[in-house]
Amino acid sequence: MNNSRRNKFIVILILVVLCFIVLPVIFYLVNNIHTSQGTGDKVIIIDNRNSYSSAVRSETFNAIESASYATLVLNISTQPENTYHGVIRDNSFKVADNTVSFIIDVPTTKTSWYIAQTVDNDKQPLSDVLVRCVVKEESIYPILESCVDSSSEPVEKGSVPEKISSIVEQLPLAGPSYYITTTNSKVTEGGTALLVTYYTVNGQQNALNALQSLGFNPAEYEIIYQNGIL
Repeated sequence: MNNSRRNKFIVILILVVLCFIVLPVIFYLVNNIHTSQGTGDKVIIIDNRNSYSSAVRSETFNAIESASYATLVLNISTQPENTYHGVIRDNSFKVADNTVSFIIDVPTTKTSWYIAQTVDNDKQPLSDVLVRCVVKEESIYPILESCVDSSSEPVEKGSVPEKISSIVEQLPLAGPSYYITTTNSKVTEGGTALLVTYYTVNGQQNALNALQSLGFNPAEYEIIYQNGIL
């Protein structure tokens, strides 16, 4: 009987010790490791996304990981890998006018990407995911000479009229609620217009204010607005 009791005690002790070891490990894995659902591969896995889960839904992060991958592979000359790892840059995560925005840094490709999406009070998306090239002030890596993203058509400097070329040299301009780049004119054949994509109800005015702050009069230029809000 004594041996039987001792054996039971040892078994219980082992189980208790295992619980104290295994359960914390499982808890850590659940809270710090994620698998992109519904995409399989061809994503930029955001390693620290769980730190921002209170503001962004898991399915939204999955969409962001896929969209950012699609933009990244347009801008690299090497054979793309199925997955890349990135992190949300410290102090870049912002929520303003129901628009969530942040910058993803991808060390292996030495690229960074600005992400923005408008959400409602329940964190449900109200717009498509914006993935754009970072501007010089946002970049921690050498800036891409010709960056292609979902919201812009590259326009070579020198191929636009002198009047608008001074603005082209300043582009792209970006804020939490707007993104300004160039596109083909709808008025002048072969001409260039400004393209303003806005992500909040105040985005258009914020974009115009940004142009004015640089000394440009928006009324002197053709501006095409693109609604980034669903």
